Amino acid sequence: KTIEIDQLFYIRVKSIFEVRRVILAARGLGMRVRATGVGHSRSPLYVDEGNIMLDVRDLERHDGPRMEFHDTVTPKRITAMTGVIQRDLNAFMTLHKVTVLAEPLNDV
Repeated sequence: KTIEIDQLFYIRVKSIFEVRRVILAARGLGMRVRATGVGHSRSPLYVDEGNIMLDVRDLERHDGPRMEFHDTVTPKRITAMTGVIQRDLNAFMTLHKVTVLAEPLNDV
């Protein structure tokens, strides 16, 4: 089903400081904010008309890389910030020879 929404504000942020400014402005205007990535989500929710869709695909960390490999802990871990797409995460995991632990399916 195609969803048609009018009066939607779309903002693509690059820093946590921009995110903060958007949230403060939205609060002052009585609007809601919903973060989105590349269009796929486990959540069936979508931004309501007259509110803000916050695109986090270009969000950069202010204190480090978007993905980080931690090999000094057991088990080895990867930290990935919001906005990292699965394809890039998979390539990063393959490079470091790690995988995602199994998780339950939401729709079973």
